[in-house]
Amino acid sequence: MRPGRETNNAFIYCLALAARKSGVSIVCVGTLSNHWHGIVVDRLGRLPQFLEHFHKLFAKHQNALRGRWEAFWASEQTSVVELVKPEDVLGKMVYAIANPVTSHLVARVHHWPGVESLTAIDHDVPLTATKPIRFFDPETATYPTSSTCAFAARLASSA
Repeated sequence: MRPGRETNNAFIYCLALAARKSGVSIVCVGTLSNHWHGIVVDRLGRLPQFLEHFHKLFAKHQNALRGRWEAFWASEQTSVVELVKPEDVLGKMVYAIANPVTSHLVARVHHWPGVESLTAIDHDVPLTATKPIRFFDPETATYPTSSTCAFAARLASSA
């Protein structure tokens, strides 16, 4: 998941597609070079569908981008933690967004070249991505030409 324009665009595109398909709302997201953190609201009980769809699409894109075809994600089960109280949600949001800083990779969150949702949340704007040129056939209408990930940070307080 080396940060870069194509990887960041594909991450946002696949995340937004999976969220829309499953009905999961994205509260915030943050990536590092080897993993990602996301806080979501899953009112419909479709988190497994969301994770499966997102992980599959993004892995296929990354393998096509890098010219690889082996497993992209680790074989361990995805870590999922239920956040019960609003302060639990806030704490995990801070952890996910600040991860590049606390890992001593950058001095400020907005310096991180990977995907981070702090700026989008702060300015109340979604992250929009275009259909990636790798893996996704530009001639087919199966996938939209762009996809938007709006952050539901306000939903977190009522989860």
